[in-house]
Amino acid sequence: MNRNKIIKYLLCHKTGTNKYIQKHYGHYKIFIEQTGNDLLNKHFGGGKILTPEFSVTFDGNKYNFYKDEIDNDFFILYSLDNKNKCVVIEIDQKNQIATIQDIQSEKNCTYNKHKVGSTLLQITLKLLLKLSLNKKYNIKIIILSDDSHKYCPAIKENIDMKIMNTLLTGHTWYGAYGFRPVKYKNDKLILDQTLNEKYNQNIIIMNKLKISDIDLYSYFANIKFIETNQLYAIKQIISKNPDMLLKDFLSNMLKDFDSSCKLFNEFYMKLHDDIGLKNTGTFYGYSF
Repeated sequence: MNRNKIIKYLLCHKTGTNKYIQKHYGHYKIFIEQTGNDLLNKHFGGGKILTPEFSVTFDGNKYNFYKDEIDNDFFILYSLDNKNKCVVIEIDQKNQIATIQDIQSEKNCTYNKHKVGSTLLQITLKLLLKLSLNKKYNIKIIILSDDSHKYCPAIKENIDMKIMNTLLTGHTWYGAYGFRPVKYKNDKLILDQTLNEKYNQNIIIMNKLKISDIDLYSYFANIKFIETNQLYAIKQIISKNPDMLLKDFLSNMLKDFDSSCKLFNEFYMKLHDDIGLKNTGTFYGYSF
């Protein structure tokens, strides 16, 4: 994906960039008139390639981030390969807030082809930590909408990673990196106390719930396509390991995600609700 497609997406959808331009300029045409900054038709002349604004070294490999400035108070950072936008970040410099708009899981986005999403998030956090320490940028808060998912090839659908990771660890995917539910109150970003209480309760549940505390076997027995030998193996595990934590059982089950995600998909949403886990929203923040 090239730079122009990234900019077009940010201008044509309900992103921080689009909202910022509407709030401060009213319309993109007015924005161009006042700033002379036609982002969609920006030329770099003479076939010159984009010059990175920042570079981050991670696991011995260098990752470049490019910058597009909206005005003196707002800019965009992004990394990309020949086909994909890998990371897109919107920086509200005046309010010292960075919004992670997008993190992809395309294998070409990282040198390490495994755990691409996690690697890109760690690279992004390293970059934003760098900006938080820079007096020019002084970023204080990172926010994002957590709609993370993982593709299950056996069903050609996505698994909700917020729910999956809560079942596996007690944390959501972003929560494992320190993000917590936030909200705006009187235009000020604060922790959402109600959702944080639910988040903490989820951790407590998954840290103590054993496979013998629930009728785990029934969740598998009701799957029409499950094989007899699989059911037998599950029954044996439950009977021989009654003190095993549910999160450990599920983590072991999903070690080979591609071969087990079809089974997992059949019951994970219901299991999440049955054992008392709560939805903690999609708006998350991280403070430096």
